[in-house]
Amino acid sequence: LWSGMELIQFMKKQAESFDTKFEFTSATDIKFNEDGTYSVICENNKTFEAKTVILATGARARRLDIDGARELFGHGVSYCATCDGFFYSGREVLVIGGGNAALNDALYLSDVAKNVKIIYRKSAFTRAEAVVRDRVLEKPNIECIYNTELKSVAKMDNSDRLIATTTTDEKIECDGIFVAIGHEANTDY
Repeated sequence: LWSGMELIQFMKKQAESFDTKFEFTSATDIKFNEDGTYSVICENNKTFEAKTVILATGARARRLDIDGARELFGHGVSYCATCDGFFYSGREVLVIGGGNAALNDALYLSDVAKNVKIIYRKSAFTRAEAVVRDRVLEKPNIECIYNTELKSVAKMDNSDRLIATTTTDEKIECDGIFVAIGHEANTDY
């Protein structure tokens, strides 16, 4: 297995073997020309002509829009289980979501955390693949809580622990919350 950086270097070398030229700058404008080509104007005052332009703008995690989630981002609320999961070794965590990403996050966290509760707003994980659902159900330290949504999250008094409140006012104590409710394309300029 390669790291992300090793993969990037391999792809760059391969592209260079076909005489690809690299220019590290940011595009400030793209114009469609009368001859069907594009002009890409860059911040370094260079202009590149091309028959095709590929916009690779990436994506960002969809944010949890409840009271306290924004304030606690990086202080108990995370959008990356593989990035922040190790901080919760032997602790209790929640995973919000019901698709493959959420279930895979829960599986990863179940090997790190003491226990994992998956909070999902629907009655079943219909959006996740069957093999992933089965793996989740086999894990003894994963609990699935269906038909539940959170309305707020806050720090507990005199503690680093969190208290998540559901829309039915049930309180769930935990050490961390991992949100996996999808991604949004970075297309707003």
